[in-house]
Amino acid sequence: MDYDMNDYKRQELIRQRMAEKEEGILFIAMEDARAKFPDLASIDIHYHGSGDDGCIEDIKVNFKGDIMGMKNMSIYTENNYVLIEGTHNGEKVDLGYWGDHLTGKSEASSTNDKRYTDLSQADKDELLSWIDKRRQLLDASTGQIPENTYNKEAPMVQNTLERKLEDYVYNQLSRECPGWEINDGSEGNLIWKAEEPHKWMHEYRIFEMSSSDYDNCYVMSNDKKKWEE
Repeated sequence: MDYDMNDYKRQELIRQRMAEKEEGILFIAMEDARAKFPDLASIDIHYHGSGDDGCIEDIKVNFKGDIMGMKNMSIYTENNYVLIEGTHNGEKVDLGYWGDHLTGKSEASSTNDKRYTDLSQADKDELLSWIDKRRQLLDASTGQIPENTYNKEAPMVQNTLERKLEDYVYNQLSRECPGWEINDGSEGNLIWKAEEPHKWMHEYRIFEMSSSDYDNCYVMSNDKKKWEE
């Protein structure tokens, strides 16, 4: 079978145009997020792969400013839940689970940290309102997926910032780091900062099996007496 170079070039041009369109769609979504949430500081996406399998492990959205004495607030997802972290007087505060990630239901925090539990109910309500608005950046559903999330016929909502981020990262890895998930694999972070909205920094580590070469010489004995003993 003859190799058609023209067909290869056409396919490459199609892939390039798709990548440009994909980046444009994501950039518009990021600009919308910046306009809606002026306190948006950065987004950190961590991935890991090995043994022919890999995935995005978490997407963390970081905010600047101060809310109820909490600073450096971060929102990320784990399983079906939204998790919140922050700092208070320079110390890390784990605010626990806040609501169901798939159904969009809000819940009280599961944390027992006194820096949260000592807040007045009004302050807790204000903090919950702040979180509820910003968690939309990560919700894969924003309440649009039925509660029975294991129903394979349930409509999956694709048009969210989280979905766009995932698509961008996977496609970027396949183009720039093919094989990132095979053999010993790799891991890394793609980092976006609000002050440089056109840039994504990619920090990654490739795992490789090392080998060492050695030379040895074995001398056989020619002592017949030892053989005959």
